[in-house]
Amino acid sequence: MEIWEELRAAASAEKRGMELIQDKQIRSLYEDWMMWVLGHSTSRLLGCRFELWRLPLFPSQELIKESIVGLEFMSDNEVLVAGTSSGELLAVSVSSQLVEVVGNLEGGLVQISASPDGELLAVITGLGMLLVMTTDWEVLYEISLHEHTQLKDVGTDNDVNPANELVDITWRSDGKYFATLDGSTRCGTAKELRIWERDTGALHSCTKALSMRSSGLDWIPNGSRLATAYCQDMSQQPARVAFFERNGLERGYFDVSGPADASIGCLRWNCNSELFAVLLNCRHFDAIQIWSFSNYHWYLKSEWQYTKESLIRFSWDPERPMHLFTWTTLGLVQPVTLCWDSAATGDSVALVVDGPRVLVTPLTQGIVPPPMSLFQLKYSSTVNTVCLHQTGEGGCLVASSLSSGAIGLLALPAVEKWDTLEGSESIIPDASFLEQAQKLPSLRLLRWLDSSRLLGVVSSASSEVPVKVDSCRPPWEQKDYSDAEFLLELEIFRGKEFVEEVDLCKSDWSFKCAKQTLLDRRVLAVADHPSEEGLLIHFEDGSFSLYTSKGSLIDHVGTPAKRLVYPSLWIQALLVPASQNVILLGLDVDGKLQVDSKVMTKDCTSFSVHRTCIDGRSVLHVLYTTKQDILFVENIEDILKIKDSSSIKQDSPTLPEKRNEERTVGHRKEGIKDVFKTCIVWERGARLVTALGGHSAAVILQTLRGNLETVYPRNLVAGSIMAALCESKFNEAMLLARRHHINLNLLVDFQGWKLFIQQCVDFVRQVKNLNHITELVCAVSAGNLADNSYQDLLLPFAKETPRDEPSEESQLPGQGSKIQSIMHAIRKALEDEVVASPRRELCILTTMARSDPPELEEALFCIKKLREEEMNQVIQEDDVDNSSKRLSAEEALKHLLWLSDSKLVFNAALGLYDLHLAAMVAANSQGDPKEFLPLLQDLEKMPTSLMKYKIDHSLQRYQKALENLAAAGSAHFDQCLDLIRDQPQLFPIGRKLFQTRPENVALLEAWGDYLLGKEKFEDAAAAFSSCSQLQKAMGAYRAGGMWQCVLVVAGMMEYTQEEVLKLAHELREELQALGRPRDAANIALEHCREPEDAVHLYIEAREWMEAVRVAYMCKSPKLIQEQVQSAALECATSYIAEFQESIEKVGKYLARYLAVKQRRVLLELKVKMGDLDAIEEDTVSDVSSHVSGMSVYTTGTRSSKLSLQSSVKGSKQGGGKSKGGRIRAGSPGEEAALVEHLKGMKVAERTLEEVKKLLHILVFFKQNVVAEKLQRLVFQFQSSQHKSVLEAEGNLADNISQSNWAIEVLGTTM
Repeated sequence: MEIWEELRAAASAEKRGMELIQDKQIRSLYEDWMMWVLGHSTSRLLGCRFELWRLPLFPSQELIKESIVGLEFMSDNEVLVAGTSSGELLAVSVSSQLVEVVGNLEGGLVQISASPDGELLAVITGLGMLLVMTTDWEVLYEISLHEHTQLKDVGTDNDVNPANELVDITWRSDGKYFATLDGSTRCGTAKELRIWERDTGALHSCTKALSMRSSGLDWIPNGSRLATAYCQDMSQQPARVAFFERNGLERGYFDVSGPADASIGCLRWNCNSELFAVLLNCRHFDAIQIWSFSNYHWYLKSEWQYTKESLIRFSWDPERPMHLFTWTTLGLVQPVTLCWDSAATGDSVALVVDGPRVLVTPLTQGIVPPPMSLFQLKYSSTVNTVCLHQTGEGGCLVASSLSSGAIGLLALPAVEKWDTLEGSESIIPDASFLEQAQKLPSLRLLRWLDSSRLLGVVSSASSEVPVKVDSCRPPWEQKDYSDAEFLLELEIFRGKEFVEEVDLCKSDWSFKCAKQTLLDRRVLAVADHPSEEGLLIHFEDGSFSLYTSKGSLIDHVGTPAKRLVYPSLWIQALLVPASQNVILLGLDVDGKLQVDSKVMTKDCTSFSVHRTCIDGRSVLHVLYTTKQDILFVENIEDILKIKDSSSIKQDSPTLPEKRNEERTVGHRKEGIKDVFKTCIVWERGARLVTALGGHSAAVILQTLRGNLETVYPRNLVAGSIMAALCESKFNEAMLLARRHHINLNLLVDFQGWKLFIQQCVDFVRQVKNLNHITELVCAVSAGNLADNSYQDLLLPFAKETPRDEPSEESQLPGQGSKIQSIMHAIRKALEDEVVASPRRELCILTTMARSDPPELEEALFCIKKLREEEMNQVIQEDDVDNSSKRLSAEEALKHLLWLSDSKLVFNAALGLYDLHLAAMVAANSQGDPKEFLPLLQDLEKMPTSLMKYKIDHSLQRYQKALENLAAAGSAHFDQCLDLIRDQPQLFPIGRKLFQTRPENVALLEAWGDYLLGKEKFEDAAAAFSSCSQLQKAMGAYRAGGMWQCVLVVAGMMEYTQEEVLKLAHELREELQALGRPRDAANIALEHCREPEDAVHLYIEAREWMEAVRVAYMCKSPKLIQEQVQSAALECATSYIAEFQESIEKVGKYLARYLAVKQRRVLLELKVKMGDLDAIEEDTVSDVSSHVSGMSVYTTGTRSSKLSLQSSVKGSKQGGGKSKGGRIRAGSPGEEAALVEHLKGMKVAERTLEEVKKLLHILVFFKQNVVAEKLQRLVFQFQSSQHKSVLEAEGNLADNISQSNWAIEVLGTTM
């Protein structure tokens, strides 16, 4: 448990007091031989609900002066066992409340103790006998303690009354061992600690004789050690608590804090072995002290003092480790809830309470784990409560409430002035109470109202309220205030101001009680109000009140009134920056962390708030740890967006490893957002101490062993980086990003890379460290991290932070890609702002290597320049020192090779045509000389042009290779031609190179051959024509079907009439074979002079009017009737049949679609109703009933010129749904396929154009009946197809216009 926090006691909400005995003179639990038993309705001795039993223990006629020496509860049979000094062992049944005497032991009873499992009972008699018995009261074994004693009596041999022996007994938590602490009064205060085995009763180990003034023995619940108390050799030394292992060896001790004459009355561990309670008996008072162990040191965290008359006793709750019960013989029973409260200022000055000392450490100056500290403050008594108040000068006021009722006050200067306090211990005197007629009680809670006033909370049940000194009425006798809470407003007066020398011991402080307010509810916590002058008071019912600076108490805070569903001992009020609303954070003892009425988590162990300011805007994050050892960091704006607390993820009580695995799976689904919100704490039980605000992203945790650990959550680090960038603090942002391994590209992307380019000069000036600049250069990437990977991380900080983009006038000239532009800007800033040095040159080389694309040639050019300077410069003897400051070419080359691929650098060196530089690159890149030396030697032997050609060709720089090869002379033209053929994109460049040279004709012919191979017939023919290759040009035109151009070229080649006629017949046959009857008819009519063949070709092309025109031109009416008219009627008949069949198909497809759709709707309804048997029967019946309808999909159509686009279009759109373009009946995609098929049956525009021409010729031949029928069928098909599609899609059918193809003289069929 962490100790950088202050332990304070908060009374439980269900505290109830009972007056067991009315007569103050009675100091026992007997009245008229009756026993009062404090119990619980569920058979627990201690709890929050109490019952009072009044049971008779002895016959009223036998008045014997007796006392009870022990009470034990046997859980197995639910029996309360009581032992008396006379030796009687009584069993009280919890269920029936009957009393049974189970035994009477000779010599009386000294101590009884039940085993943890309730199966055994250990009893020590006055004769020194140890008995262990079962729940059936059967004695397992009996041992004489005197036989095992090692003490030597110092008195006479007279008989000793064994009943006067002082004995204590305790069990280990697993029940395998128990320990006894016993000794005879003849031996003074000497006692022996013995450890016994449960099963056999054998003595396991024994310690040496210990000097003890009182009994006290308890075994820690984890079983590692026992605690006992004994006196030191020097009488003026305080009592000591020592710890022993099971083998009897002493392992550690601590001295209790108190007067020298104080003795220890009782020692008890809490159930989780973290807290240790000591009952201290002093001369003038009794006290309960709460101790905690951490980092090999025992800390006294709290002390409550009671009067001697109260005879205070206590006991820990057996299940809840932070719950304690106290009771007195004056009738006061008080359940107390303990909690850890943080004591750290806004400047992260941490205070640690250690009895009368307060350890002070500024965490911003160093993470020093306690018990070490910068300096210490020592008070007159134990410190119970500490509160701090920041002053305007950077210092703070410290107020402490002491267990004696005094108050300690001091003012600490700013942290910068604490150098003189290092290692010192300042004794802080108590502040003077100006009202001598009153006695100030110990304050349970304490808080600064302002710099001159304090507000304290006093509970009359735990300490005395301010009453007059002459009044003898204690609070339990004042009926009006027996269970009340008071708010005390204390006015502070300061005697001396601070001087330059810091002396904390000479400042005179005094105070008086300015106002007292009686409360009707118990106060759980007090917190500062973030926007008003006052304090928030949190009560046990979850409500809040505001105690204003004017001393008034306002019952309701906020509209509506603020209230926590679960009353909390830890509260904090925050002011939301966006809405300026006040929200409340609360953490109760069960781990429920609340934000107003929302529950963030149910297993929180600690929380803190981190504040930072970005560009004048405050950003708040709530940090909290859970029992699974996970640190969560949530932005307050994101928390407020959640309207229902049930939507917040509740952390299940699973193991950390499993919890981590579950969250990792969730991260993959949620992306990077949730990854940055959590951090796995590496040590179990670590808790938050504080979160350093401002630009610091440090979060300090303390482990169970006491060490302090600092973590830096990535989202808080990102906020600190963003704040530094908004303030143009580039060096601070760079250091934060490097220290926490944040991608440095974020420095460029947060405000936009174009703005960063403008700020490059400032960036280089501030950073200065060239190594850091080089790291940034290497980290720049093409993507935008602010909009991708880090988008969710930066969202809380960048909501209102605009990303400034430069204006058009400020754009850099010739600006390219992001990486290239940034590299150029950084390079220019380095050249202008940084003094020339080897490190600067290396950084410049890095910008060239990391550019996109890499500027390797420029980098090698710089290296080449360095090499030439080295070769040309003669270094004098007195210039040796300066020469060491220059960058060598070899060092620069090694740096470039480290940044880039050695092969690319070698190729870039070859691209400079510098063979010596290429050899240097190859040698420094650990290349094999057998590979690069022969290549370089061969290149060196070649002429310059051929060498450049070879290099460019190997580097695939074909344009330069062609230019260099052309410059080598005409002897290498064939190589140029081969290169151009391999790289066709070089033809235009080659034409420019050889335009004035004789080789141009061969180049054009080769270009034409290439275009002809690519089926670019017209371009190929043009190329052939340019080089006067008319025969190849004619072949190119002829291959492209351009018969007009073929005949033109034939004329240019001066073909004879017979050759032209022969060529025309060949072209007609070729065009007819290619499916171009119209062009073939034109050639037959114009060049072959064969009109009858032309008429047949026009009929084949469906050009009816042209066929009639040519027939009339050759004056052949018989040809019109026999050929044209009969062909038109046959074509019309074919169209009529196909449209009739298509109309029937549309009806069948639509009917099938409606049936499938109806079946789907019925199946969906049955699935919702859960009728699975009916679904299976319908499936079987559907397959059998639709077998006859399968012909809808399988019936073929006759081949004709009619194109309905059903097969072509349907195969393109539905090819993925049905194999081969067919629709499968009963398939899952049948319904959608039917709709697509109906859409695909639409008549093509080309078909309608053919129908229009056919209708005209039919009317011309007086075949109106046939024409009307055809026109009607076409429109009917269009209408049915259109309506079917619209009905399938659920739209209303529209009228179809037939004005585009229909003939009005035939009438309309709308």
